[in-house]
Amino acid sequence: MNKLFNILKEKYIYIIYLLITIFFIYQYSLGVGWDFITYILNAKYLFSNGIYFEWFRPPLTPFLIGVFSIFTWGLAPYTYIILVTTVHFFSSLKFADKFNLNKNLYYVLSLSPFLLINGLTEGTELLSLSLLQLFLAYYNRKGSSIFLSLAFLIRYPNIIFLPLILFKKNLKKILFDLFILILIMSPWLLYNYHFTGNALTSIVDSYALNVKFRLEYILFNFDIII
Repeated sequence: MNKLFNILKEKYIYIIYLLITIFFIYQYSLGVGWDFITYILNAKYLFSNGIYFEWFRPPLTPFLIGVFSIFTWGLAPYTYIILVTTVHFFSSLKFADKFNLNKNLYYVLSLSPFLLINGLTEGTELLSLSLLQLFLAYYNRKGSSIFLSLAFLIRYPNIIFLPLILFKKNLKKILFDLFILILIMSPWLLYNYHFTGNALTSIVDSYALNVKFRLEYILFNFDIII
C-alpha cells in the first residue's frame, strides 16, 4: 500500500491530465458551439470536398482536424481534443519550469472552472493558450516564434504579442524569428491569394466581423442589477 501511495503521489499530475482529457471528450460528446462545428466543416471543405467554408476562420484548427480525419471524420474531433489537452499539459509544465514555478501546482491551478467550461467549447481557446505558453517558455531560444506563428493561425488576435519578438536582445534571433513567422504564415496567405485574389482575405474578414462591425450585430446593455 505504501508503494502504491508513493507511486500515486509522484504520478498524480498525469492522472489529472488523463481525467481532464476524458472530461473534454465527454464535454464534446454532449455538444459544442457553432465555432467548433464550423472548424469541422472547414476541415471537410479543405480535405474532403465539403460544401461549406468560412474564410474568416484561422486555418490551423481545421487543418489539424482534417489531418486526423485519417481516423474517420467521426473520430477526428476527439483526436484533436486529445492533442490539445496534451499540448496544454506539456506547455504548462514548460512554462512553469521557465519561470521557476511549481509545475504540478501551476498545471492544477490552470484548470480553472472558466478554462474547463470554455477551453474547448468553441475549439481554439485552449490550444491558443498552450501555444502562447510554449512561445514564452522557449522565448530566449532561436526560433521560438514558431509557437507564436501557430498561435496566430489558431486565433488572429494573438498577433498582438508580435512586439515581444522585438524585445530579444540578439538581432540575429529577432531576424530569424521574423523569418520563421513569415515562413509559417506564407502557405495560408498564398492560399488566400490563389482563391480570392487577396492574401489577407481571411485576416481582414475576421477583423471586420469580430472587431470593426461587431457592435452592429451584437448588442450589449450593461445593467448593474443583473
